[in-house]
Amino acid sequence: MSKGIFHIKTSYTEKIRLFELAISKLRNYTELKKIIFCYSELIKLCKKNMILIKFKFNGENLIFKEVSNEYEQGMLVYGLFRYDGTRLGTSICNPNKYKGDAWYLDNISIFPEFERKGYGSKLLEITCQILWEIKKIDIVLERPGDNVAPDGFDRKKWYEKHGFESAPGALTFMFRKST
Repeated sequence: MSKGIFHIKTSYTEKIRLFELAISKLRNYTELKKIIFCYSELIKLCKKNMILIKFKFNGENLIFKEVSNEYEQGMLVYGLFRYDGTRLGTSICNPNKYKGDAWYLDNISIFPEFERKGYGSKLLEITCQILWEIKKIDIVLERPGDNVAPDGFDRKKWYEKHGFESAPGALTFMFRKST
């Protein structure tokens, strides 16, 4: 992924730095109690490791972020959004399917009205990069067959374009080696 396309927003880190600065300038016990409460709440937020990436794509401001998991427990769920909050798509990853030996990309989808505009490619690439930042292991997926969509979209070729290879002996499993 080239530098400058997006950045990981580190607002929590910046807020912690500002809190530490505020603590160093405290004048009384009441102020200290307020700061300690805010600091502890901030630490709780940081522990969630929420991911937020802002970037420009085709002249449009987009956000990739971790979203609430309404699926199976333990899944990592990411969403691609416009700045106005419009959700363009979702990627769902299972870190436990292969007992930590490989990531399992359970699903990647773009809402129909946003398909074939490059959003899926962006969502897939950022998802892979985030997974590899967490742990450098291969990513495995199972595509739903070799069928080509009515509009000519070939899912297998699309995954191959993004560095995935067919697994030996498996008809629909593909993998991408960690980089």
